[in-house]
Amino acid sequence: MTRFIVALTILSLLFISAEAVYSSFPDNTIPTLAMRIVGSYASFEYTTIELLCELSWLNFDAVNFEGTASYSNFQNLMSRCDSAGMYYSICPGEVMQYLKAWGDSTYRYWFRNSDESLTSEDCFARSNADFDDIEENTSAVLMHEGEDYSLMTTVVDELAWSTSSHPFLWFYEVYDEANSQQGRHAVEDTLPWNDYIPNVYTQDTSSADTLSLEEVETSGIFSWQKYLAENNNQNEITFTMNFALLHTIDQEDYTGLGGDIVYGTMTDQAISVRAMMEAKYQPPPGEGPTPEPIDNSPEFIMFDYYPFRYVDIDSSSSTEMCDDDWLFLIDHFEEGIDSTVIPALEYDTPVYFFPQTFGRAGGPAMYDSSGTLDYDSYRHRKPAPQEFRMLCNLALLHQAKGIFPYNLSSYISRPDSLALPGNHIMSSLLDLHNIPFDAPYEEWVYTGRWPNADYEYIRPDSLPPWIDGFDPLYELEDPPSEAEYAKYWEDYFEWLFLPYADLYNNIGGILADVKWIGPEMHDLWWCSDTLCDGADISYDGITPGSFITPVIKVFEDSAQETCYLFYVDRYCISDNNPYEITFNPDSLPNHADCTTRLLDHSRRFIMDGTYSPRETLYTFLDTLDAGESRLVQLVDLTSVLAADVRITSSDIRVLQASDTLVRMETTAGDSVDIYAYFYNMGTASKSDVIVTLYDSTADSLIGSDTLEFDGLGYFLPDSCRSCDRSTASFTWTPDSTDIGVHRFTAAAATWGGEPDSSDNSVDFVFLVNPRDYATEVLGDSWNMSEGGSNDWNTDDIEAVAINWNATGWTDSVSGMFEGAIDFDSEGYPFRGDISIAIPEDSTIDSDLYHMLSFGIVGYNPDYNTSPNSCVMFIRWKDDECWQPDWCNLLSTSDYYVGNGWDEWSSIGPIDLNDIEDLDWGDDITELWLRFQSGNPDSLENPDSISIRIGWIKLEESAP
Repeated sequence: MTRFIVALTILSLLFISAEAVYSSFPDNTIPTLAMRIVGSYASFEYTTIELLCELSWLNFDAVNFEGTASYSNFQNLMSRCDSAGMYYSICPGEVMQYLKAWGDSTYRYWFRNSDESLTSEDCFARSNADFDDIEENTSAVLMHEGEDYSLMTTVVDELAWSTSSHPFLWFYEVYDEANSQQGRHAVEDTLPWNDYIPNVYTQDTSSADTLSLEEVETSGIFSWQKYLAENNNQNEITFTMNFALLHTIDQEDYTGLGGDIVYGTMTDQAISVRAMMEAKYQPPPGEGPTPEPIDNSPEFIMFDYYPFRYVDIDSSSSTEMCDDDWLFLIDHFEEGIDSTVIPALEYDTPVYFFPQTFGRAGGPAMYDSSGTLDYDSYRHRKPAPQEFRMLCNLALLHQAKGIFPYNLSSYISRPDSLALPGNHIMSSLLDLHNIPFDAPYEEWVYTGRWPNADYEYIRPDSLPPWIDGFDPLYELEDPPSEAEYAKYWEDYFEWLFLPYADLYNNIGGILADVKWIGPEMHDLWWCSDTLCDGADISYDGITPGSFITPVIKVFEDSAQETCYLFYVDRYCISDNNPYEITFNPDSLPNHADCTTRLLDHSRRFIMDGTYSPRETLYTFLDTLDAGESRLVQLVDLTSVLAADVRITSSDIRVLQASDTLVRMETTAGDSVDIYAYFYNMGTASKSDVIVTLYDSTADSLIGSDTLEFDGLGYFLPDSCRSCDRSTASFTWTPDSTDIGVHRFTAAAATWGGEPDSSDNSVDFVFLVNPRDYATEVLGDSWNMSEGGSNDWNTDDIEAVAINWNATGWTDSVSGMFEGAIDFDSEGYPFRGDISIAIPEDSTIDSDLYHMLSFGIVGYNPDYNTSPNSCVMFIRWKDDECWQPDWCNLLSTSDYYVGNGWDEWSSIGPIDLNDIEDLDWGDDITELWLRFQSGNPDSLENPDSISIRIGWIKLEESAP
């Protein structure tokens, strides 16, 4: 290849990379979205840019959160997502205020009153909060486009305007489980008006005198909001909803049920889905004839069912994974997802699935009146990692085209009513504040991981899936022995929360497997009629006890030219399970290429099998771990498979000093080596494939490389089951101008005849952190690590002064400065100083390092009416003398030192150049901080003020 052609190829790749950043969500993958990253405790500021990057590294494409889009905290979070290249869906308050109890009465509970014609002045009505009276009526025209509560005002003028400048907004996720909610309202009570809320389906009834759910109300609030959101000139955004499962479980079908569970039938489910597929929008009447309805069907829908449940505690000793109750709910889920996906696919509408990540883990609902652990059957249980893996794979097997784990943040069912007997805490992927459950003790101990003693997390040795005997693949260590030592509680909680962290620690690998097959799986569908069941899978050997049969389906591409097998291991209590896969060509479509070779998309190599002419049966052997799946393609290798390059999100590795980085981040000034692993999915070779690494944030080319591919081998015994992988490598040394998030694209050039060029590139994010003085200059961060001979147990503080209590130093938390300031009746009431460690032979370059931040909490028990436990001051010294007097550190910011053991916060970064009178200067040799408070509420025997510091950073500024 000439140098001229190489240059043209690189230029074309740069153009593609630049354009891809702001395109719509890619359609050549299985999207993975983290649901509900904001909650009652995990407020907007807990979703940091670092967390968004981490979710991206764990193979999430997108996130979801709710709130009012016009509010500044919501705007800031959308901007952080944009910066991180993270797509997002939102549940906007501008939409939900029409159907939620928290909505202002001006908007809340409007509905299309079917008792009135659309031309009536009273065709829309607003119910009171008790659903027993109408408070207001209005016409269709005013409801559609009036000045006050109209949908044109809230959806177009307010919502569309608020989201128009955010390029990574994907869709509006609204009306969650509306099919179940509206149907249940019509069944469970006799209130006259709540059958209309949420206002999605018509009031037509079935033979059982319940809502039929056969038709979406064409002029209902939902229909009008949807059409206006998707069809406005300012910002057209997809508007769609999640379907709950309408179903029934008889009491005898699941151990411990106190009665039948009746939420409709699977047939009702299919009816409600078909109704949405046929949804139309009825424009409001004008001066002439009423306009004809317009198509208002969804681009896609979502579906949830959560099959991992407790069996009541009285039966828990005999409960185990893969028992009859467990299998019943898995089968029930598979029937339920078919009743959702199949009717949607009749209209070519994909369905995205919410796999369960949560389960009850504490709260009054988990105990009886005497305080003894006592949970009921069918309450949600947190899944083990292999169960979650299986659920994702079963969803793909049943033709779901997106995996949206529900949900990221743990939550309390009723955070506003903690005393409710039925209230509970739901443990999910991260804790209430979006902190990993196995984060170091010092990172969460003062955050309020649970709100009070009634909600403390239950010991894992008392709950499935970790209780002894439930999951043979998980072994819970013994808790620390009871003993009187300083760090007992740290050790105990480390033991307690390690199992709760297990799912989050495994989810990146599980989603990586989804991403690996995404380029192929997104456009595969069941073969028609019985042909989708034309292959079999069985255990290869003596069937073990409590065995759960695997499942297999035959898929084909949308062009109906190629056939695939997809199979899932449901035997979740064992790894390395041997299976035999068989099929007869007569049971498959005519276009199926039946040979003794399969192209394995899950492992990206050729599998070998055998053929029996007598039985006309092809046989392949495979081994699967618990919950694992496999996607294989039937191929005819009598002709060459054209070379076809593929790369997905999990095919990027970053090394620094030969060590693989778990997180794709580095510090300004430090070099990293970035490796992009490209795979050839064909048997033909390909040479001179140009690969580029492009930084769309900086609009610059990092580098280019040239790759060679030999083609997949398919001859026994050596070349089968070997990948054809080639690695592009790049070295990058970011500097201070690169601090922040960078969106990279690794892309291979396409060529004529490549079967699928849509998977030749992958986007990923890289985080460049500012240099920190202590880490860069001293080689040891100010993380309050234990050591030294001083009374306060850390060398990161080299001196203290004034009123620190000499006996108040504690050492209960690793990596924490723990001290107490006494009351001084003769001097300033409360005052304590600390000097941050700077060696005698070192000075701080103040021109470079001037951004100060720290993690801190205080407890001022005699000043508990204030959220601020103390005021902070700062002072510094050079070689000659003290430069300024003490300066108030936080007076010009919104930061304050929280008052209370659950008020931990990260303060900063604060630009010391902006502190009035500080005169942040050159060659700083000492840096002091002061904690100060005035007189307590009572001067009689006042308590000390406790101060806890976890870390201090003095960094360079971002550009």
